[in-house]
Amino acid sequence: MTYSINKTDGTIIAVVADGTIDTTTSLQLPGKLFQNYGEPINENLIKLLENSASGTEPSAPLAGELWWDTTNTLLKVYSGSAWSNIVTDGASSASIGTLDTNTISSSDSSQVTITDGLTVTGAVIMMENLPTSDPTNSGQLWNDSGTMKVSAG
Repeated sequence: MTYSINKTDGTIIAVVADGTIDTTTSLQLPGKLFQNYGEPINENLIKLLENSASGTEPSAPLAGELWWDTTNTLLKVYSGSAWSNIVTDGASSASIGTLDTNTISSSDSSQVTITDGLTVTGAVIMMENLPTSDPTNSGQLWNDSGTMKVSAG
C-alpha cells in the first residue's frame, strides 16, 4: 500500500510505492517493506548534516533547501526557482533581494558598483564623503565615523 509524503505546508510532495525508493526530492524516500531501508535513511541524515555539500547542486531541490557549493565555497538557498548565495565568511556577494540602484550614487563610479542581488564590489565600500544625516529624512544613507547608517526620520 502506498503512502503520501507531505511538506510542512500540507502539500503532498511524493506518493511512495511499497518496496521502492522515491527520488522526487534530494533525499531518498523508501517505501514500506523496502529491503535494506537503513542505508538510505542514514545517508539522508548525513546529507542533511552536510547541507548537501557537493560541487553539483541538488537535482530536485525544495524551496528553502540549503546547499554547500564546494566548488565556490558558498552556502546557497533554493527559492523555489533558483539558487541564491547566502553571505558566508569571506564571501564577496550575496543574493538577498532587490536593490533600487537609482538611489545609490557616487562621484567616482570605480569606487562602488551595485549589481543585481546586492553584489558590492570595488576598493572602497564605505566612502568618507557620504552626507551627514538629516534626521527628518528617513532612509538616508550616511557615514557616522566609519559606520554606515540609515536615518530613521
